[in-house]
Amino acid sequence: MVRAGELLCQRDAYALAMRALVVSCSPRMAVSTVASGKKNKATADVAAVPEWEVVLEDTVLFPEGGGQPSDTGTVGGIACVRVENVDGKATHMLHAPLEPGTEVEVKLDWPRRFDHMQQHSTQHLVTALAVKLFGAETLSWNLGRAGDTSFIELDVPHLTAEQCNELEEATNAAVRKGHAVAPSWHSVSDVNGGNVAGLRKSSKALPDSVTGPVRVVSFDGIDTNTCCGTHVGSTAHLQAVKLLRVEKAKGRCKV
Repeated sequence: MVRAGELLCQRDAYALAMRALVVSCSPRMAVSTVASGKKNKATADVAAVPEWEVVLEDTVLFPEGGGQPSDTGTVGGIACVRVENVDGKATHMLHAPLEPGTEVEVKLDWPRRFDHMQQHSTQHLVTALAVKLFGAETLSWNLGRAGDTSFIELDVPHLTAEQCNELEEATNAAVRKGHAVAPSWHSVSDVNGGNVAGLRKSSKALPDSVTGPVRVVSFDGIDTNTCCGTHVGSTAHLQAVKLLRVEKAKGRCKV
């Protein structure tokens, strides 16, 4: 069985479907999404829906991690509502069971995935260029859900309008140049020891719980950093990037 970090979705983010063996299937009760006493006209009281935790030998569906939401899609024709990384196993949440030992087709909801790929890759690009231009490190980021905007929290109190424009222009210049983006895998000792070529100096040391191999994503000539998420294969696939505004946030700022 392929562990999370080396799944097909993490080896080839453009893979749309695959056939995979069902390793295990176990039931669990999903928690109701409506809190008691907080019902209104827009929400009805919904009973908990049974779910099955399905582990496959490999998958094209990304389990939530690295600030990126999980993929959705279908497994054996059954809707997969989310995927979780449970002790290194990509665990698919389905509303119907599958028989262990059977081979099933796994299909990805591509529009949702590609949106996540573009947003996540843009975050890496803007983060790297903010460090290069202003020495501003990224403290956190949020991938916008459908219809929402994404933001990056920087460790500086503010960016001027001129700096924001400079950052946007540098980002779009990198988009137009079409830098290759690719994953690679390394040992924990190489990552923590700084023996991965180009690895961002601000990368945090990996905790003892991480055994590796460790996935690293490189934007050719721009940035290399540890990451489990899915990314575009070229910065050209980002098409264009617009920085909408800068907000102050307790001695930091959000872009």
